[in-house]
Amino acid sequence: MEFHSPVCLPLWCFSTRSNGPQPLAGVFMSIEFIGYIATQPGSEIHPRSGATIQPDYVKTVAKAHEDAGFDRALIAYHSNSPDSTLVAAHAASVTSTLKFLVAHRPGFISPTVAARQFATLDVFNGGRTAVHIITGGDDKELRADGSHIGKD
Repeated sequence: MEFHSPVCLPLWCFSTRSNGPQPLAGVFMSIEFIGYIATQPGSEIHPRSGATIQPDYVKTVAKAHEDAGFDRALIAYHSNSPDSTLVAAHAASVTSTLKFLVAHRPGFISPTVAARQFATLDVFNGGRTAVHIITGGDDKELRADGSHIGKD
């Protein structure tokens, strides 16, 4: 038995027919595959190990993302993590096509300084920088970075 009933999702309608996905209302939606680059080995089931900043680890993970065809990799921000902009600069120096989504929490450096940093990074890596503006994890994490205003 042949099944031709389509499965519809926002902006797309996928059919089992041979002509493939059909756009709804003429709208096409792109998909990016985004990974994550940390500065040391570790995961939810394996505790972090070694020095907090391991340049060879960043290099290995960045190249693995690029070799696997990822479009972009997130460089996260946390009050006790290495500077995301500098980590992205190092990762960009060892890759040629991988793009970077650099997390930034406003308020700790002047907006104009941050803009210059990201623009400079973007020029040096050939236009591969995007900025992810974040609000922070929770009040405790914000206080660790010197903000006593609170998240909410």
